[in-house]
Amino acid sequence: FHTMPLWYTPEEVELLRGTSVDSLLSGRHIANREDLEAIAGWCFAHPELFPEGSKIGLAELRWAASVVASRAFDSTEAGVISS
Repeated sequence: FHTMPLWYTPEEVELLRGTSVDSLLSGRHIANREDLEAIAGWCFAHPELFPEGSKIGLAELRWAASVVASRAFDSTEAGVISS
């Protein structure tokens, strides 16, 4: 089970080019910005679950992703991300 930060700055990603981390980052990632934005959009589209005033943003979703990623199970096996 791989452990690494959920996200890197663009400068850090550039420094990691050609490393094993670079190859890991090229695959599906639990905190992919596009996925998090899609999840946020889904949350806003369901006010019955997330009423007005709910603070659902990228920071909160990254936190939630870090909670999932820190657990001892494979995120793809649990259906958190697709393989």
